[in-house]
Amino acid sequence: MGVNTTKYKVMAFTIGAAFAGIAGGLFAHQFYLISPNSFTFLASFNYLIMVVMGGMGSITGSIAGAFVVTFISAALASIPELRMIIYAIALILLMFYRPQGLFGYMEVTNFAPIKKILDKLSGKELK
Repeated sequence: MGVNTTKYKVMAFTIGAAFAGIAGGLFAHQFYLISPNSFTFLASFNYLIMVVMGGMGSITGSIAGAFVVTFISAALASIPELRMIIYAIALILLMFYRPQGLFGYMEVTNFAPIKKILDKLSGKELK
């Protein structure tokens, strides 16, 4: 009786591991080399910032956060010593004014115009 939590934990771990394997394969294909020096604390910190900035409950938000962090990183390429300070200020302001992140738990497919288009494409009619 109830939900089999072990099943869903194992399934989530398996799906996460599959995505990590695909990402590792794409990384190796792109850079031709896999080395522990490629995965520094700063790289992990950038990925964490992307997820937190976009919203930890939203895949769309994580993608938007990745775009924002990549844009900030590219804009600040000429002054790398200030990049982490500006990241910190951006995160503090984001947590102060929008603690759930840019998207929070909202997905793009939940917006009414996009939902209407997706429903028409799938053959469903709004009631």
